[in-house]
Amino acid sequence: MSTVKKTAQKRRPPRRTLTGPVVQPIPGESLTSWVGELAHQQDFEMRPLLRELHLDRLGGLAGAETRLSDPVVRRMEKLTGIDAERLSRRSR
Repeated sequence: MSTVKKTAQKRRPPRRTLTGPVVQPIPGESLTSWVGELAHQQDFEMRPLLRELHLDRLGGLAGAETRLSDPVVRRMEKLTGIDAERLSRRSR
């Protein structure tokens, strides 16, 4: 590994994770709205939060609004503590 790569890796801040309790979605609230509120509550920038929740793999929030995959919902449940059933309803 080059010295430049090692130096860049040393400067990278540690990966953040969500801290509980997280803001609960309001019944009928869109996934986009809830994730925005979650980012605000957790003091996360949107891009790192989407990456943490694996929503970036669905094309960001626009893609997630129409199709949440089971693995992504399970990851979101694990990180937020919010029931998978409730999270699945966010995208409908």
